[in-house]
Amino acid sequence: MTDNVAPLRRKAREQLSALLAKGDRPLPIVVMLDSMWRWYSEATRLESSTDPNDASPARIARVQAQRCAVDAAPYLHPKLQSTTVSGDDENPLQVEHSVRSAHHDE
Repeated sequence: MTDNVAPLRRKAREQLSALLAKGDRPLPIVVMLDSMWRWYSEATRLESSTDPNDASPARIARVQAQRCAVDAAPYLHPKLQSTTVSGDDENPLQVEHSVRSAHHDE
């Protein structure tokens, strides 16, 4: 049995657009970044404490900040992909190498 999911996706997009248009709720990336910065601030505060009991919560806060950063990263930094450059039998790849000097003879 095959279902046509296009109408469901369209309806979900329409609902999301309606929510975003209202402007009363933050975008998911804003929530992720806000959480990351809150955990980061807490980790920094705890790491600067002289109380030895703050060491463990500082590590936990740092890990939480890292997790939030990992979650947000794909939305902010596109993945780099490798590219293969090649020619074919009729149009082989040609490489030209040149050297330019920054010194000029006067």
